[in-house]
Amino acid sequence: MDDDAPDLNVIFFSPDTVRRDHLSCYGYGRQTTPNLDRLAKEGVLFADHVANSGWTLPQYMTMHTGMYPLTHGMTLLKFNPPLSPDVTTLATILKEHGYATQAFSSSNGYLHPQLGYGRGFDDYFWGLGYNQATGRITQEVIKWLDKNAKQNKFFIFIHDNDTHEPFNAPEPFNSMWGGEYVDRYDGEISYVDHYFGKILDRIEELGIKEETLVIYTSDHGTEFWEHGFLEKKVNLYNEILHVPLVMSCPAVLPEGKILKGLIATVDIVPTILDILRLPPKKDAQGRSFLPLIQDEPKAQPRKQVFSHTEHNTRFGAAKSSSFEHLSVHTDTHKFIRAKILLPFKEDFFEIQMEGGGNWVTRFRALAERIGMDPEKIEQGTVLRELYDLRTDPKEQKNIILEQPELAVKLEEQLDRWVEETRSRKAKLAASIPRMKKTEVQFVGISWPEQQGDRVIPKCPIPIRVNVGGQKYVDREGLTWLADRPYSLGKWGYITHTYTDILFTSEKVEGTDDPALYQSQRFGQSFAYIFDVPNGKYRVNLLFAETIMDMGGLEFFNVYIQDRPVLTSYNIFNDANGRNKAVKKTFVCKVNKNQLIIRFEGLTEPQQEAAKVAAIEILPFTQ
Repeated sequence: MDDDAPDLNVIFFSPDTVRRDHLSCYGYGRQTTPNLDRLAKEGVLFADHVANSGWTLPQYMTMHTGMYPLTHGMTLLKFNPPLSPDVTTLATILKEHGYATQAFSSSNGYLHPQLGYGRGFDDYFWGLGYNQATGRITQEVIKWLDKNAKQNKFFIFIHDNDTHEPFNAPEPFNSMWGGEYVDRYDGEISYVDHYFGKILDRIEELGIKEETLVIYTSDHGTEFWEHGFLEKKVNLYNEILHVPLVMSCPAVLPEGKILKGLIATVDIVPTILDILRLPPKKDAQGRSFLPLIQDEPKAQPRKQVFSHTEHNTRFGAAKSSSFEHLSVHTDTHKFIRAKILLPFKEDFFEIQMEGGGNWVTRFRALAERIGMDPEKIEQGTVLRELYDLRTDPKEQKNIILEQPELAVKLEEQLDRWVEETRSRKAKLAASIPRMKKTEVQFVGISWPEQQGDRVIPKCPIPIRVNVGGQKYVDREGLTWLADRPYSLGKWGYITHTYTDILFTSEKVEGTDDPALYQSQRFGQSFAYIFDVPNGKYRVNLLFAETIMDMGGLEFFNVYIQDRPVLTSYNIFNDANGRNKAVKKTFVCKVNKNQLIIRFEGLTEPQQEAAKVAAIEILPFTQ
């Protein structure tokens, strides 16, 4: 690196849920990522980057702090307090060194700035969309670059959620690689890559490519039945932990370098600071791999990477972790240990179906896979696995009984790492403020004050709403109104959490009007308010699962006038399939001129489970 190198800009681009074996620059058979391929040819591709956790919150906090999840403590699905105020973030350090700092984030709840991500940013633009949002995010990034890129050195963090479930990219990407579940995942990757290319193009057009460090990585991968399930929650296998890492900065980094050898997510922050020639982060637990990039004689890759996942159930009030998963990944072997921390029953483990099996089902399947009696799992049970990655890279044959000495050695290393990282967490814990009750959940909705008889209802009855769509005349000549926000005296949706629109062009079965089911609002929590004359009404709710290929992934409740009418509802299960119309009918009374239908997602905050395709309000007749 030249000592007189100019100030460098930083663009940290991170799409969610990207496993590296589905990227063409990592040898995938499909050309899914031509723009990332371009970045890799111009910079450094890390061939063996391993994640330090198997899910979003701990991984992204490690990306921002250079600290292990067990130390920064951001590891729980819910009831997790924000990051300790004693922890500095990458944005904080760069801000102190004169950088303009800007973040553009999806609406994934685990990237919310109040968790600690916003620390050090001039502006943390959260909530840009959960699904089909990449175009919006890119537009905002380019707008900011056009205005600010030449004014000051800058750091931009970008989180994109489109590669996370549900896989529903806009055309032509959704069907680009076929119509199966995995094909649609590849379509999402190509969709995001298309817009990532626009950011790369604008950097070049602005004349700042040479001095801009661009980083592409992801938090975790996803499962495609490699070990019997979909999704990612109870898994530290390589389909989850093997994630991409590509860096390019023509002014200082070599071109077209493929760097083999283990590197961990915890190393990203130290490496960025070293490239920028800034002092090391004092509390960082990773180390810079710039010497390895520069082929310094004594530089060596990691000997092992440690990873950790723990979860408390998203349902009920259990604040303690139900289980803990740990792994140590060497260049030849992988040791994995899971421990059941709470009573092995529904009160403390996910009972909803997820990716083909609930948590209990998954642990029982794991026990069978490693030769343990699944009926003997109880609180305190430990499940151990050992794999030879040279001969078994897909981790299908547990060899722990064949090589017990190696398993003992790796477990001892794992225990020392756990003890060290947890001791550092204990020192930080005293400075973490207690979270207020109102801050515990992202999901929640604030209602306008009840207007009572002061509301002058202006809704013509009947009311038919094509949720998420435009005005539509059905086969019977009935008009369904275009979706819109609520305004006093009329009707519309209201939400203080994130919602978005899903749209499909695929035909929906079981209806003469598939267009009513092809658009829908979905989100964490939302409601429709209808200001109507007092009386008795029939409410028809239209649903169709247009995304998920199986049941049990997304559950939600529906309330009409605060009375639960659908509980833990899953559209796919009810319809017995995808793209099948479902109509639910309910009767309610209105006595204060407002009919309120509330949809409440039950799945974790970043999983926007609540959905509805159309709503019909009719006067009740016998």
